[in-house]
Amino acid sequence: MPDTMPATLAPPSQARRAPPQLDGVARLRLPAQWLLDDDALEQIDQLNPGWRIERGYNGELVINMGATGWSPNICSWICAQLHLWSHAGGGGFVQDSSAGFNLDDGEGRTPEWEPDASWISDEQFEAAGRRPPTSGFWNLCPAFVVEVVSPRDSRPDQRRKMEGWLHFGAQLGWLIDPEARTVSIYRSDAEVEELQRPTRVSGEPLLQGFAVDFAPIWRMIDAAADREE
Repeated sequence: MPDTMPATLAPPSQARRAPPQLDGVARLRLPAQWLLDDDALEQIDQLNPGWRIERGYNGELVINMGATGWSPNICSWICAQLHLWSHAGGGGFVQDSSAGFNLDDGEGRTPEWEPDASWISDEQFEAAGRRPPTSGFWNLCPAFVVEVVSPRDSRPDQRRKMEGWLHFGAQLGWLIDPEARTVSIYRSDAEVEELQRPTRVSGEPLLQGFAVDFAPIWRMIDAAADREE
């Protein structure tokens, strides 16, 4: 008889605990035999509420404790503007940060990313059957993506991710840095354009008639900074 009894794992419903504190972003490389497919990723996501979990560019597990700072406010503002524009005739389909996208460049890279806000064109939405996935993630790259830099984010990583969105097929991307008060415009057919404290940013020509007024956002951030001084 062995000196010790073998350890057993409790069922997931009993083993679930509040997620530990995570400061920043963790990127975990996994053994090659561990297939991080959509089902596994979705289960990990469900078992760890409060975390933002993605499949990275090279198949790694990317864990982000979630948006902090001004990021949620800015994302809500832009999503609201996108919804109003879309329903007023702009078309397409708008998604917030809860939507995930399976990406594939045909070269073996298949990350799953979750932008802070996104817009799917009418053509893409039609090809998807004019309905979001009932489980898992979208099997497409949105035409327009928005990412907001939060205090825990690495700016170089965020810039590389925006370049990745273009690599996988996005036509337009905005990278918003609240602390620096900048909006960087990424286009599939042009160099990156960085706008310092813009009052109005247009989505044209891809999003005809769509623009966001950033003046209220900067005023809100400035007022908070003044109170801290």
